[in-house]
Amino acid sequence: MDFTKERLNPNPREKATPFGLLFFTYTIGMFRKGYSKTFEVDDLYNPIKSDRSKILGDRLERSWNNIYEKSVQKNRKPSLLFAMIASFWPEYTILGIILVIMNTSSLLQPIMLGKLLNYFRDDSDITKNQAFLYAGAVVSCIFITSLMNNHVFMGGFHYGMKLRAACCALIYRK
Repeated sequence: MDFTKERLNPNPREKATPFGLLFFTYTIGMFRKGYSKTFEVDDLYNPIKSDRSKILGDRLERSWNNIYEKSVQKNRKPSLLFAMIASFWPEYTILGIILVIMNTSSLLQPIMLGKLLNYFRDDSDITKNQAFLYAGAVVSCIFITSLMNNHVFMGGFHYGMKLRAACCALIYRK
């Protein structure tokens, strides 16, 4: 196995549609391939261009150099944590926004369910149309929570991998 040569197996995520990214449909081909045979090294996709260790290492190195220069000027010890935050805050901010949406949906679900259950009380003034709206809201909350949960976990693992690759690239360069 020669790992130095470039394989021509483009990653389907790079050309995935927004629908494909939202529902992970770009992974279907890999599942089909894995179902029919055992994976070989040649079956694996190339990494996404933004996930290459050179790009990630350069990004973290720029932040490290900025943090290092500022810490020298202020007579402080440089912090790798601050360099990592400066490099990767946009990705983690997006992940945080998705997490807020997911948690808001999780909090709204029992509220909407309570309003739906009020429809079935004898002294309820909730109309049938309102009950349908509350039922739709409960289903929507469940759908949003489950969809966002997958993206939070996938994003967390993906951004953690990027951070690890960037740190390994810096250590290797040193």
